[in-house]
Amino acid sequence: MDRDQHRAVRNTPVVQGEGSPHHRLAEERARSDVQRLRARARHIADDVADRLADPAFVDRHLTATPKLEGSLLTNGAAGTALLLAEAGHAQGAYREQTRAHLGLWAQRLRAAPARIGLFSGLAGLGFACGAASSADDDTYAHLRGQVRAAVLAATPGLSTAIGRRIDGTGTALTMVDHDVVYGLTGLGVYLLAEAPDSRALAQVTDTLIRLSATREVTGHRIPAWATRRVDDGTESGLLNLGLAHGLAGSLAFLSLALLVGAERPGQRQAVHDMAAWLLNERRDGPDGAAWWPRTLRLDATGAATVTDPPTQLAWCYGTLSVCTALRLAGQAGERPDWVRDAKRDLIRAFDDLSGADVTASHLCHGWAGLLQITSRTRDGHPGDDELTGLTHTLAARVLNSYDAQAPFGFRTDLGLPHGPQNEPGFLTGAAGNALALHAYGHDQLPATVWDAALLLAPPRAGGPLPSR
Repeated sequence: MDRDQHRAVRNTPVVQGEGSPHHRLAEERARSDVQRLRARARHIADDVADRLADPAFVDRHLTATPKLEGSLLTNGAAGTALLLAEAGHAQGAYREQTRAHLGLWAQRLRAAPARIGLFSGLAGLGFACGAASSADDDTYAHLRGQVRAAVLAATPGLSTAIGRRIDGTGTALTMVDHDVVYGLTGLGVYLLAEAPDSRALAQVTDTLIRLSATREVTGHRIPAWATRRVDDGTESGLLNLGLAHGLAGSLAFLSLALLVGAERPGQRQAVHDMAAWLLNERRDGPDGAAWWPRTLRLDATGAATVTDPPTQLAWCYGTLSVCTALRLAGQAGERPDWVRDAKRDLIRAFDDLSGADVTASHLCHGWAGLLQITSRTRDGHPGDDELTGLTHTLAARVLNSYDAQAPFGFRTDLGLPHGPQNEPGFLTGAAGNALALHAYGHDQLPATVWDAALLLAPPRAGGPLPSR
C-alpha cells in the first residue's frame, strides 16, 4: 500500500459513521495490506541474512573490490556481521556466522593499522563487535579491548591536528577530517558506545564543538567547517550540509551525546549555533515545501552559492539529512519547535515521490536510508498517520528492488562503468537494505541500534570489556 492509498483510506467519507460496516471493511483491508507488507519485509530480510551468512559464499559472489575495502563497514564483512547480529538477536541465531565475519574483518584490517574511522577501519570493527555483544556474552571482549586501546592511543594526536585545521593554523581542512564516514564524528559515535568516560571522547567532542566557530580567510570570516575545493585550477571553499560528510553530521553527534549525558563545556551553545545556521539556510520551494542544499560554494569574498544538484532526497545529503540533525538538536536543546518543524519538513519532502530522483535501494542515498530516517522520526511521534503511511510506502520501494536472482538479493548501482554490482555491505549493499526491512517488518527499533552509525540514535553500550 502506498502513501496515496493510505490517505485515501483515511479520507474516505463514511456516510454511515465510523462504526459502519463499510468503514470497518476499509480499515480491515488497510490492516491486511500492511500485515502482508510487513510479512514480506521479514521474509526478505531473513532471506538476505541467510544468503550472507557464509563468508566464503560472499567472497565468491561479491563484485571485485580492493581486498581491504571489502572488509569495511561501508560495503564488506562488518556490515554483514551487523545484519547477522540484528537478525539473530532475539533467537540467538547466526552467532557462529557473525563471529566468522568479524574474525575475517579483523584479519583484513591488520594490513592497515592506521585506519581507525567508523566506516573505514578499526572503530567500525569495535562498533560491530559491540553491537554483537550483550551483558552476558563476552565473546568479543578481547577483540573490543584491543580496538579500544588502539583508538584511544590514536585519538589525541588526530584531534589536535584536526583542531589546528579547523582554526586555520594547520593544513587545509577536509571533510574526511570531521565526517562520520572517516573522521572525528564517526570516532565520536564509536567512543560514545565503547569508551563513554574516556578522555578521547572529550577530545573528539571538544574539537567538533570548534566547528561552530568561524575563521578568517583573506580578510573574510567563514564557517570553521568550510573545506577547500579546487575546480579547474580555481580554489574556493565548500560547505557540506549533509549527515555523511557535513555540518548536519557533527550537529547530530553533538546532540546525541547530550541526549545520553555526555556533555562538554560549550557543547549546548555549539548545538544551538549549528542548528541556527542550518535553519538560516532553509529554502522554500514553489509549493511552499522547505528544502536544504547539498553543498554551498564560497567565493573569495565568503559569499555562498548553491552547487548543482541543489538538493537530494537521501540519508547522506539534502533535506532529510538536515531535518534529522535539527530533530535531534531540538530534542537535546529542549526546542520542541525545532522537532515539530523538522517532522513537518521531512513529510513535505516526500510530497512528490513520483518525481523523486532516487534510483538506489541502499542506506546511503537510496530508499532503505529514507525508510530508516522516517522510522526513527515516527518513533518520536507515535500515532502519526502520515509518518506511518510513509514508512509503508518506503518499505515497498525497498522491496521492489529485491532480485531473487541476485546472489545477495539486491544489486547496487553506483553509476560505475561495469554497471550494477553485488555489494554485501552496510552502507551501499544488501545488508543495509535487509536491516531496514528487518526493523520495518518487525515494527520495532533495532535491538543492536545499528543505525547509530547513521547518526539516527545514540549508540548502544556493548557488553563487558576488560578493565582499562
